[in-house]
Amino acid sequence: MIQSKIIGLTGGIASGKSTVSEYLASKGIPIVDADLVSRQVVEPGSAGLSQIVEVFGQDILSDGRLNRKALRQLIFSDDKMRLKLNSILHPIIHDEILRQLDGYRGKHPIVVFDAPLLIENNLMSMVDELWVVSVEESLQVDRVMKRDHVSKEQAISIIDKQMSLEEKLKFAHVVLDNSKDMAYLYAQIEKHLEMTR
Repeated sequence: MIQSKIIGLTGGIASGKSTVSEYLASKGIPIVDADLVSRQVVEPGSAGLSQIVEVFGQDILSDGRLNRKALRQLIFSDDKMRLKLNSILHPIIHDEILRQLDGYRGKHPIVVFDAPLLIENNLMSMVDELWVVSVEESLQVDRVMKRDHVSKEQAISIIDKQMSLEEKLKFAHVVLDNSKDMAYLYAQIEKHLEMTR
């Protein structure tokens, strides 16, 4: 049986975490994606969706699927409702992430757990090593403006609402600097993969 190492991958908005994740996947490394899991657990027919409907009612459904916009509006200004939603979803998401990680464990030397809020949601215990994608703030602001079509002020406000890169770096075992070109980023990934193997 292979001794698997679980690498946690995280980074702030527009840091290039997805680019790193895609590159690792292209190397045949299995990825457990927290964002994808959070969508899977509310698919039609899932226990997650039935529990949400039980609490929030049929109005949050659209053609049998979760209407995220309607749900967002419901919880946006109501902290009690938001906490209620989190108390339903977090355990389900947590269990599904563990299930997927366990499915790869022992079959692959490296498994990546890709989660933007890995530190904030206290999921560090799920990983053996944490990789943080780092980017200069000015670049991050530019990328958010381009990607989300927002003003510089809005981009800064979005970034400021997140845990700072400085805070994330305190938890990092590996820091991937994504302030230059792709070749530079990929070279760092390769170097750390070599050290991990």
